[in-house]
Amino acid sequence: MPGRRWQETGAALAVVSALAVILFHAGTFHHGATAFSLAVGAVLLLAFAWLGRRSFLDPLALRRDGSPWWPALLGALWLSVLASWIQSPVGRAGEAVVLFLLPAAWAAAGIGRLFRSDAAVRWALAGCALVGVSASAWALAMQPLHEQGRAALPIGHHNQLALVLVAILPPAVLGAWRVTGPDRRRLRQGAVLFVGAVLVWTLAATGSMSGLAALVVQAVAAAAWILWRSRGRRLLVPLAALLALAAGLALATAWAGSRLDVPGPIGRLGAVLRLEDPSLLARRTYAEAAVSGFAERPLLGWGPGSTSWTLANHWRPAPGVHPPGEVVTDAHSLLAQAPYELGIAGAVLLLLLAARYGRLRLGELRDPRARDPELLAAALLGLTGAGVCLAFGVFAVVTAVPAVLILNLGLAAAASGTSSPACSRGSSDPRRERAAKRRPLDRWRQGLRLAFYLWLVAAVGWTWQRTSAARAYELVVAAETADAAAASEAADRDPSFPLYHVRLDPWTAAEAADGLAPLWLLAGVDQTVDVDRRRQALERACDLDPLSALAPFELMLLLREAGAAATDPRVAVRAARAILAEPLLLAAAAFEGDPDLRAELHGEIQSWPGLPPGWLAAFEELWFGLDWSNGHEDSPRDVLSVDADGRPAVSFSLFAFRRPPWPLSIGAVPLRSHRLDFVAAHDLPGVTRLPETAPEPFWTRRCGVE
Repeated sequence: MPGRRWQETGAALAVVSALAVILFHAGTFHHGATAFSLAVGAVLLLAFAWLGRRSFLDPLALRRDGSPWWPALLGALWLSVLASWIQSPVGRAGEAVVLFLLPAAWAAAGIGRLFRSDAAVRWALAGCALVGVSASAWALAMQPLHEQGRAALPIGHHNQLALVLVAILPPAVLGAWRVTGPDRRRLRQGAVLFVGAVLVWTLAATGSMSGLAALVVQAVAAAAWILWRSRGRRLLVPLAALLALAAGLALATAWAGSRLDVPGPIGRLGAVLRLEDPSLLARRTYAEAAVSGFAERPLLGWGPGSTSWTLANHWRPAPGVHPPGEVVTDAHSLLAQAPYELGIAGAVLLLLLAARYGRLRLGELRDPRARDPELLAAALLGLTGAGVCLAFGVFAVVTAVPAVLILNLGLAAAASGTSSPACSRGSSDPRRERAAKRRPLDRWRQGLRLAFYLWLVAAVGWTWQRTSAARAYELVVAAETADAAAASEAADRDPSFPLYHVRLDPWTAAEAADGLAPLWLLAGVDQTVDVDRRRQALERACDLDPLSALAPFELMLLLREAGAAATDPRVAVRAARAILAEPLLLAAAAFEGDPDLRAELHGEIQSWPGLPPGWLAAFEELWFGLDWSNGHEDSPRDVLSVDADGRPAVSFSLFAFRRPPWPLSIGAVPLRSHRLDFVAAHDLPGVTRLPETAPEPFWTRRCGVE
């Protein structure tokens, strides 16, 4: 008995410790980008996958008295992902998905095997409650330091923290209920109220609308299940009517409150209902980009993980909604991103897999013989809430998101006993086992088991190679040196990873991840590249980031240096785009001694369609007050450049590549101080930052030529 008790405690401690490591360090937005965190996450996943080896043929328990072919759904999904990855233009982006998709399912089965006793489940749920409360306390304590005043830590992003809280809320509440024991009723109720209140309060502090929507769905589903279980089925219809009435009143209040400029969630909800919420408008453009990309490759999509490196090819940013220089790396909706990456085949298989899994688990929930219906309900509620978040706004860029999904899948496996058929040694008849060994099918099973072991070995080897390259890159970033020999070590260890080539060969990096504007801009300002390639790179940068100014300005300078006349439409259009996006470029020394270029620029801006009311008049006042001389400066003292990858909030290294930021200054346009001061004093905003600006003229391909 003491030995078994230690096993139960150790099983719970292993899962809770892994959860804490992921949520507080290895799976967070900032710390999770390090080589150490990548290695820790992979090792934990593979360790739990090893524990699920007895259920490797059906880790999600899709058969359960049904057709023997149902478990093949997971394999079919993986084959679809593999086919999509093979034909992907950015295969390196999806290697981890291909390699760790099946181990994630095996890990869920492994967690289910650890929780074979009620004591292990009880202590694990109590640990989930402790981790959830600790994460919430950290988030609330650090909330005042967030630039938007939202709860975001320890995960590092408010939407992803909301998903994590939604996913662990039901198991945490159940853990608070069970850990106190049935004989302490008031203490039990107090613990439940405390844990639930802290997590819900933190969830509200994130300001995530998708998280709050998921919470509402969870509350409704939990109330319906409790009534069903307590034989109060006759109350389900009145409950549904009451919920419908409450929802209608809430929506009406939100609509009226937003009209009266009521601050807070009510005003935000009203803006969402009127389709005027900035976040909603931004997400609509991401979804439209995903749909446009899906239409180009409908069968197999662009490949797993491809969104971060390719979505901007189909994206049309809106002025005033998206800031210039934004690097779009996610569709912000699983409903749009799954078809974009996997095509219709992968998306349908994913939907079938989710439907089959949900149908089986819901059936077990209604079965009076279920081993632990409360635990199963908590796990399904966690999965449902996370699914709502993923479907309507949260992107799974950090490993904390799949970690909480795997945790709930493991809890569901433990609750329904789905991990036991292949692993209970003494429960089956020895004669049946001997008969089974004589079947020819056992040879296939032995081969598949060998493939399982080889798979884990390959995953370990891949993790070692990739993390060693990431570690070499981190050392260079920490040293803040651009030494080619030091930077090339990471590129040699992982030659297909674009980020490692940014400072060695920008063109190679841009071609490998052709949907990232900063990489093309860096390649376009590289003086060692021939003029034609620089022009192509700058046009790509302008098309991927049409609201920014530096790419069209550098393109205009390149054309002038190549001998293009000021009257060339390509020159005037690019110059106008640059000034419209950033009026400070009027201080550029390039305009001195070139009255023809200034005249063409002025005329192009005057005829530009869709400018905000009053902006052109303010520009005219500024234009006719400019001094086009050099201001008695021998050489310009000020420059304008793009500081890429400096701020973590807009770092393409963090979002697109999940690596630490390495500040990079791109371009250096010389500016005259006297003219810069004059333009700055007028405080004329760029039109690409104003929502009244018509976006269509900036969407013209090849930076305004086509």
